[in-house]
Order: sequence, then structure tokens, then C-alpha cells
Amino acid sequence: MKVFATLSLLLLLLSTSVFGQNPGDTIKVKTFHYGSNNRDTVANFPSGNLTYEKIIMAYNMRCKNGLVSTGDNRNLGCGEWDYSCNTYIADSSKIELVLNTQANYVISNFSGSVFPYTSKPVYDYYRYSYQKLKLDSISVDSQFAINAGTASLTNGLNTNQNSGKSQFLYLASELTNSGLSAGLLQSILLKVTNAGGKASFFKVRIKHTNANQLMPGMADTAASTDVYFGDYSFVTGENRILFNTPFNWNGSDNLLLEFSFTNSVKGSNPIVLEAKSDTTIMGIYNNNNYAVDLSNNGHVIIDTNLFYTINNEITIAFWAFGDASKMPQTNSILYGTDNNVNNRQLNIHLPHSSNNIYFDCGFAAGGYDRINKIATPQEQGGQWNHWVFTKNASAGTMNIYLNGKLWLSGTAKTKAIKIMRLVLGKDNNLNNNFKGKVNKLAIWNKELPDSFIVAVMNQAIETLIPFASNLVSYYPMSEGSGKNIIEFNSQRSSLGSNLNWGYERGENLIRNFYGLDIRPSIRFTRGIYNTTPQTAISNDSVQRNSNIIQNYSITSKAGVTPMANDIVNLVSTTDSLFWASPSYVYNGNSGSITPIDSIANVAEGSYTISNLTYYRRFPWFNEIMSFVTPYGIGLNLGMSGRTWYFDVTDFAPILKDKKRILMTL
Repeated sequence: MKVFATLSLLLLLLSTSVFGQNPGDTIKVKTFHYGSNNRDTVANFPSGNLTYEKIIMAYNMRCKNGLVSTGDNRNLGCGEWDYSCNTYIADSSKIELVLNTQANYVISNFSGSVFPYTSKPVYDYYRYSYQKLKLDSISVDSQFAINAGTASLTNGLNTNQNSGKSQFLYLASELTNSGLSAGLLQSILLKVTNAGGKASFFKVRIKHTNANQLMPGMADTAASTDVYFGDYSFVTGENRILFNTPFNWNGSDNLLLEFSFTNSVKGSNPIVLEAKSDTTIMGIYNNNNYAVDLSNNGHVIIDTNLFYTINNEITIAFWAFGDASKMPQTNSILYGTDNNVNNRQLNIHLPHSSNNIYFDCGFAAGGYDRINKIATPQEQGGQWNHWVFTKNASAGTMNIYLNGKLWLSGTAKTKAIKIMRLVLGKDNNLNNNFKGKVNKLAIWNKELPDSFIVAVMNQAIETLIPFASNLVSYYPMSEGSGKNIIEFNSQRSSLGSNLNWGYERGENLIRNFYGLDIRPSIRFTRGIYNTTPQTAISNDSVQRNSNIIQNYSITSKAGVTPMANDIVNLVSTTDSLFWASPSYVYNGNSGSITPIDSIANVAEGSYTISNLTYYRRFPWFNEIMSFVTPYGIGLNLGMSGRTWYFDVTDFAPILKDKKRILMTL
């Protein structure tokens, strides 16, 4: 934080003619002192036609309250950065015009001069090619039934969601008891008890494992074998999934079976699988992992109804996916104040334009506590990262955790916390928009212990029992649509603006899985299958965010009120139009961000962006001094400060009578 140095200012006039003064007299005009309420006052300069040998302006400056900032507490005295200190003489009888410009159209995430638009959604496409086997006939078909039952499972393939992934454990003892021996597994049979449905981009993976049960939280992402990939339409009764690549079971390890799908268009019902209940968690699942995309100038005013319980301790956790193409960029992903909107109680830059991630928390004596560290590109964006920020003012500690591990810590951070207003996605003035996606925002009124951080990252917050009474705010962001987000416990809606929504492809879901004590009934098969190889191509469409278009006009105040500024009017806001730039086609198999093709989109019209001019009007200002303040951690100017002297004799014609004098930093 930059800390302003306080100052005292004197004007000394050395008279050389006699108008009530003797030659050689010194006239002192005092303006500001350390007890002044502001740096804007009226000074009584001598009247008449006095002439002067010299006019000297004296500045006395000290660090705030004479204190000295340290590496651990940068907010005690002088800050670590400099400021420009400017001194003006103002004359309200004269008007100074300052020319400004305002774009007639301000369009989010667009920087050109002509914006072609369309009202039709614009999509990018991911092209997947895959090999599949067409089953012509069966010569030999040996089937091995595992976990036979008559229960129903809807969370194995819940295709009325955009995406999903489930993993199920089948023990080696279950496999051998079915009569299965080591060797190739060539297909599985699943029984559907309802009308079924389509699972687009359906993928089946199998791997050997030593695990005897599964745990909610993170999915197993270790190497596995892709045995099937393609669109699959499930029907009532038995469904055979013939593996494109057979899996070679070693005969001794357990098997982890994974299903995933991605449906751009949701089905009307989940696929209901025949299943059997278990006594332990033998399966896990997750769907969608919806996230709020804030990058279209979006923000949310968070409900702070229970934040009065936050005082000396706090924990903030969330997942974030920054837009790597826009980082580093000064942004605030969370900004909180107390009843005084200028008191920064919480601010997280993720990151600042300097590549630093800043964590500011607590406010007292005009300053806040801070820790910061330079982040790598991967920590700033391009992937999902889990962040946890904690503070314990009683212990004086502040910590940042990244993906379950301590990333940065600080001590001597003792300022208490009082958050009455909290903004997600922007700063207090609704600027510095975070360019990226966020989900699973949780806030506790307690510093959570290190041992609990991994659980906060891996598991769904609503399933965590420890410290549940300390959870004051939790937003799963599972709505998937709409302008607001809903608090999990109170069901209160927090007001959002310009929110877009996204979800993860099924195969990419890796976190916040829920446990299942039920598994599909399944038949593994091996035999002689007569097949024909086929190559198939599927395109997955991803809708782009619409652009927010704000139209401005200017109302001139020239000649209306002497000091009135021209008015910048927001005429209208449109959030339903799309940039009619080409749609891009990407290689979905490789995940490359280099397009392999493009498709033109027809524009329905365009907006031409130009600058409107307007004036701000001020009393006539004449700058008589400008210099850079001293700064630095450890700088000590003492309680009496240091004094600088400046020759301002050239300004004698305006240093007469009563004049408004002000200093700005």
C-alpha cells in the first residue's frame, strides 16, 4: 500500500518596499499544518503593490504519525511506493476547462472501432474424430455378471444434465467369483430400466487399482485405458458397449470403471441403470461443475447478512479459472468494505498487473494488512486453481493456500475485520473486472486449520461436517443460468450483473464428487465378435458470451452553471447481441488452442465507435509546485519531519489577497 506522508506548508515573503512594512521584513503566511482537517484552504496573502526580493515556499513532511513501516507491516508510516505531490493556487472567479472524451459505444471484450453484431448466438466448435466398431454378428459371447440387483441408479448416467462423470469400483474377488479370469475384456452390458436416452461424447475408461473403496472428493485421474468413445443412444433393456480397444485384465487387481458424457443439449430424463446397493462407498459422481463467468464485465453483490460474526478470523475458499490471454491484468476477484466505502476490509487481486497476487484483510488507523507474492502464468489462469485465504488477527497470521498447499504466509497482521459490503468480480467502485470463471465460493468466520484445507478443496462444501457452524456464506454456483447466485444455507439471492455460465466437459470433471453406495449391475464379456471398423466425427458446440453494449451521449452545461460539468449520459444497455466474428473449429482430440478451420457469421448490423468530447469545469488552477514524495520501507523522517524550500518568486502576481490553496497527492 502507498501511505501518504503528511505535510505542513508555509509561504515566506521577503519585502523590499515599504507599504506598512520595512525593507528586509519577512512576511510569513501559514497555510497547512499537521492538525489541518484537509489540504484545501483559503490563505490570506498581503494586499496592495508590495514587491519582493524572494518568495520561498517551505514544505515540512513526515511519515504518517511519525511511524516507520517495516517489511512485515507496510502500513505504519511511509509506503513502499512514491506519489506525485502537487500544489495549486485556485481562483473561483475564473473557469478552467478540461477536455475529456467518452466513447459513444462501450462494448465489453471488444477493442476495435467497428463492431459487427448478430442477434443469433455465435458458437465455436470442437471437432472430435474417433474409431468405433460396428457389430455385424457374434460367434462366441461369454458373459460374466457382477453385482446383480434390482435397484435403480440415476446418477451413473444423468443425461438430463449438460455433462457428467461417474466412477465405480469392482473388486477382483467379485470378478473371479463370476467366473472371469485374466485376459481381454471386450464389452460390457448395462441394463436400462427406463426409456433411456442419448449420451453424447460418451467415454468409458478402465484401470487397475488397489483401492477397496472410493472416497467423495477428487476423482481418480491416474492413467487409464480408453475402451470406448463416441455418441451412444441407450434403449430400454440391455445395452452392449463394444470396446474399441479391449482391456487386458491382469486377473488380480480391482477394476475402476469410469463413465463420462457431454450433452450440449440436455436430455429430458436421466438414464436409469439397474443396480445394487452397497454397504460402503463404491462409486462417486459429479455433473456439470457449473461456474459463473465474470469476464463479460460481470459482478455479484454478495449478501453479507451473517458477516457480522466475522471479526478476528476469516477463511475464504473458491475455485478460479482466469483467462490466460488477459493475464496479468489488475483485477479484484473479491472486494469488501465496512460502512465506510473507503475502508478496504478485504481485497484479493488475482492478480495485479504486476503479476502479484495481493491479499488485503482487516482495516485500522487508515490502513490494512497485506501479504503478496508474484504468481506464475499457470497460477494466474489457463486452468482451474483452488484458492484459500485465511486470517487470524488474534494470532497475527495471514495465509494463502493454492491447490491444498500453503503458498504464502505473513505475520504481525493484527487488524480486525468488519465486512459490511462484498463484491465478487470487481473492486468497490465496480471497476477492475476479474476475467475468468469462479465457483464454490465459501466463507467461514474462523481460520480453518491446515489439516482441513485439502478437504475444502476436494469435497463439496455442503458435505463437510467440521466447522459447519462457522460457515457464514456458501455459493455452490450450481444454477447454470440466470442473473443471480443463490446462497446455499439461507437460499437468499445475491444480485448479479452481466453473468454468464459455463460447465466442464464430462471427461474433464475431476473435483467435488459425491459418494454413492450403489453400483450398476454389469456384465463383462469376451468372445468372438465380427465387426466392421468405422471412423466417426462429432462436433461439440460452445456458445460464446454475448457482448454488453452501452450507448452514451453528452449533455452540455456550457453557459448554464459556471462550474457545472457536462453530463455523460448512459442512454441504453444491450446484453443480447453477439460479435459476428468468425466461429472457430478446434481439434477436440488434441485440445490445441490453434483453430483448424473457421466459419463465417453474417452480421445483421454494426456499431461504429467514436469519441464524444465534453468538458469538466474547475476554478482556475495554477500549479506552483510538483514533486515526488519520499518513500520506502524503513524510511524515518522523525516526528518533526524534514523541510524542503522552493523558490516561487515568479508567482508573485497571483500571491495576493485571499487565495484558495490546495495540495493533492
